[in-house]
Amino acid sequence: AFAGPPRLVVGGAGPVADSLAAIGGIVGLAVRAEPPGSAAFEEATQGLGPGDAVVFVDHDDPALVPALTGLLDGRAGYVGVMGSRRHTPGFVARLREAGTDLSRLHSPTGLDLGARRPPEIALSILAEVMAVTNARPGGSLSIVGGAEESPE
Repeated sequence: AFAGPPRLVVGGAGPVADSLAAIGGIVGLAVRAEPPGSAAFEEATQGLGPGDAVVFVDHDDPALVPALTGLLDGRAGYVGVMGSRRHTPGFVARLREAGTDLSRLHSPTGLDLGARRPPEIALSILAEVMAVTNARPGGSLSIVGGAEESPE
């Protein structure tokens, strides 16, 4: 078993992957970014457990569906695929056809923070990763000034 900080494996490359690595490192995750389908990706995802996460940043990657199939059958605490609500149904349909259990898949990945730029998108993804791996709802903690405040 892996000893050390929780792991974040980023499948793919690009500005969001770079931001996931930077912010993930700041919050104490051991981050590796590798191309899905590569030997390095396979090695990086070995032995993942409930505190670990895998996030794919390219929903069009040809290696996505096979990689997801293996990970969703594994023990990783979080498996997510970045993509818009418009693009997600394509690869999800291929996973369904393969008989993959989708109950653990997060796609589009991230919390709805209104993120637009890569660092903001990465922050929203890591916020959801933390909420899920810590078994928390991911909502606001505020007890004043909002809907959570009970009327007097």
